[in-house]
Amino acid sequence: MTQNKLTSEEWYEQYDEASVKQQYQMLLDIMQQPLSKDFLEETEMTELLIEMSDELNSNNLINEYIELFQLVQQQQPKFYKQEFSYYDRFFVEYYLYTKQYNLVEDALVRFKKYPTDNIEVLFMVLDSLTFYEQPKIAVDLCKTIFDPVRKSSKFVSDTAGEIAWLIVTNLMEEVYQQHQQGVDIDWKKFKTELKRYRYDDNQEWLEDTKSALTTEFNLEQFLAQFKQKKLHFRSFYTLSTAFYVYMKKEKQMSFVSSQGIWEAIFEFLGDRELAFKQRSNPNTFFTFDKKDLDQYLVQTIHGFLSFRQAQGFATLWGMPYLYDFLLAKGVIREQVYRKVIKITNQLKTELLKYFQEDWELWRYDFINRWQPDLNLDSAELAKQAELFANSFKTSEPLSDQPGSGKLESFMNAVAEKMEIDLDEIREERENADEEVEEANNSLFAEEEPTETIRELPATKPKKKKSSLDIAAKLYKKGK
Repeated sequence: MTQNKLTSEEWYEQYDEASVKQQYQMLLDIMQQPLSKDFLEETEMTELLIEMSDELNSNNLINEYIELFQLVQQQQPKFYKQEFSYYDRFFVEYYLYTKQYNLVEDALVRFKKYPTDNIEVLFMVLDSLTFYEQPKIAVDLCKTIFDPVRKSSKFVSDTAGEIAWLIVTNLMEEVYQQHQQGVDIDWKKFKTELKRYRYDDNQEWLEDTKSALTTEFNLEQFLAQFKQKKLHFRSFYTLSTAFYVYMKKEKQMSFVSSQGIWEAIFEFLGDRELAFKQRSNPNTFFTFDKKDLDQYLVQTIHGFLSFRQAQGFATLWGMPYLYDFLLAKGVIREQVYRKVIKITNQLKTELLKYFQEDWELWRYDFINRWQPDLNLDSAELAKQAELFANSFKTSEPLSDQPGSGKLESFMNAVAEKMEIDLDEIREERENADEEVEEANNSLFAEEEPTETIRELPATKPKKKKSSLDIAAKLYKKGK
């Protein structure tokens, strides 16, 4: 099928009526033709490719994905550029998993050239580079995009600051390595580099950093700062740097990757609503209940609008490393440590149980490349690694039945789920209205019920399920 034989309208009509399997072949065929801008716009080709990208990802059809989107990149480079971040993110993750690090650089070319096009996906890529322990590639990317992002008017928050912090963390490791090797540290040069990334104006932070990189962690000093409102926030800089040093020594992990784990975990710990009395005591600050972490993981790993799935995995699998450190340095009691380790082990088991058939697990295989978690035995670690590896090997053919693609089926399942729930609420509302009417024996006609949620009567509580359980079942229903 070629563009010469069909108008854009005719082609689109045939595409719309075809099965996903046929649609894939139609895209392969049409992308080999010289396509006009009008044809691409009239057929909504951007949306069609993004939808096909989702279908191929959902079915884990890796070779088919590579074939189609490399073809689009080669034949329609300007068109590919419009939504490159969605496609190139896949290639980055694929090359990281397959350890083709030289090709990772190739997949980052457009991210470097157009860093402000889709900052959310760019940060997902940075997460992957960080957690797969590729600090050199990650830092190089950050150095390239820092100025364009800083000068862009697109971003309200300190987006450039997040990028700069990764660069600064790498500079800290260079200083630490020099100290370990007995080399005189050029603090003037260090400060010059900090100035470039806007980190030279905080003299207290600079002094704390120097101390943390060149001396042993001082528990008494840390606790004294932790308990004071004015110094509480400052104490976390000292603690985080000590964590990077610990991970470098004990797990041979780069500062950049350790910083990624620290930030992921503190995204959860720091957002909790705690009184200062709780925050100022390490044993209360660093403890939490299972349901709190459970809900956070649902938001990050399987939230509809989540852009930080890798961060969710890094949080859960990174917890034991952080808490090993906190216990080793005397920051927390063993009781807190044991509680958290028990919670994380339980949630790991639950997550892997419910998502053992999730074919995207291989994207987060970085957890199996870190130094082993000493809280798990070798058999458990091997079983875990095998599960992630099998997710890469398993796939499902595209449907040859019109209207039965995975994306469409999943969205229908969500709509169906929502409709069922709303029907139950409406039925309970109607029953409540009838009871009120009988009780009052009113002579007046009841007003038409409004459809606002806040006026609906409370429903009978149901047995509470794990958030991971609910998300997993809904996701599987779509599959």
